[in-house]
Amino acid sequence: MVVVAAAVLTACAGSPDDERIGERVLPDTRVVAEHFQQAVAMQGAYAFQLAPQQHPTRPAPPGEPAKPSWWARLWPAAASQPAAAKPAAASQPAPVSESFFDRFWPSPTASRAAGSTAARPAVAEVRPRPPAAPAAAVAATATRPREGGGSGLSEIRVGALKHAVAFGHRSKEQGMDGNVEALFRSPGWLAWAYSPRPHLGIVANGSKRATDFLYGGLTWEWMYWDALFVDFSFGFSVHDGMLDNSEIAGKARFDRREFGCRALFRESLEFGYRFLERHSLSVMWEHHSHGSLCNEENEGIDNAGVRYGYRL
Repeated sequence: MVVVAAAVLTACAGSPDDERIGERVLPDTRVVAEHFQQAVAMQGAYAFQLAPQQHPTRPAPPGEPAKPSWWARLWPAAASQPAAAKPAAASQPAPVSESFFDRFWPSPTASRAAGSTAARPAVAEVRPRPPAAPAAAVAATATRPREGGGSGLSEIRVGALKHAVAFGHRSKEQGMDGNVEALFRSPGWLAWAYSPRPHLGIVANGSKRATDFLYGGLTWEWMYWDALFVDFSFGFSVHDGMLDNSEIAGKARFDRREFGCRALFRESLEFGYRFLERHSLSVMWEHHSHGSLCNEENEGIDNAGVRYGYRL
């Protein structure tokens, strides 16, 4: 292109054959055409000469040695070494598009798409364990004996009671009583009343001038610190004592208590300590009276003593 431009400028510069028209100089068209043809011929020869250098792989014209390119002249070592083959790019999986929300809460669909291109390690299935029982409940289950075995009998208690306890004065019907009591397992229909245990017992006095009792009712028990217990019972009793002092041959007996009615209420309160799983020691107080519901004669009686219990 530089040669063509120089030829055009030379042609435009003028020649002896130029024709002048007024003030304007016009070159001869034949001269311009000749210069242009010479420039095109020179440009083609120059391009043909540079072609082998610009394209090293292109063969040189026959009979002429290949000329090195300007790159090989400057860096002969780099030109003599073959170009290293580029490793084939490994096929990369297409990235899975995820939203801002998926970055914090990945959806199952995105997780499956991401896991399909790479092997994921196997995760062992972890099943939740059932909640462990409290240590106190386990200890209570392990140490508390089974009540009653195959029968309804739960516990037997025996003891010695002071008959007709009085404070500050001499009491009627003195002496000592023997006591035997059987407690039974609480039936299911008494669950609404906090599962009391039914009981039957007897209080017997060896003296003919003292009253004996046969009683029955319900016993509620509360345990403290796995060893101490408190029992409260309520029920009824029948006795063989005096209703009033005038019933013996018309003579007043001031050494016997006047109960007024043959059937009485009975209440008791007991504090005890349980040891060796099945054994217990306790102190008990009991009261027999009709609460003035029968007649005016209602002396009542209080007995107190110690008892030993064995749970079946």
